[in-house]
Amino acid sequence: MAREFTFVLALDGILDDDQVDALFESGLDDVGVERDPAHGRTLIDMTRDAQDLFDAVVVAIRAVESVGARVSNLVAVAGNEDAMLVAVDLIVRARAAMPPLAAEQRQHAVELLLAG
Repeated sequence: MAREFTFVLALDGILDDDQVDALFESGLDDVGVERDPAHGRTLIDMTRDAQDLFDAVVVAIRAVESVGARVSNLVAVAGNEDAMLVAVDLIVRARAAMPPLAAEQRQHAVELLLAG
């Protein structure tokens, strides 16, 4: 059964209006976008339905990166979940889910989870 997860992703750099439009057109038309020039990043908050937090975050990262933006980390997760247990679970599952040929992508996913 799908559950609802709310979280915030940090993107590298400040997205311009065209990049934000591309995010909306990619199916992320319901996300909140906040430019954070003090930290050189853009924050996007969203709520997604998924089996678990891992699936929700992976789908969101793929959508963001499909328009050329790069996710730097998972900033926040709303809800009652124990953040440490979630982080450990996500790290273990991210390592297992990434195919061997995608070593650079696997390393990036693990870095995102550790930085969050």
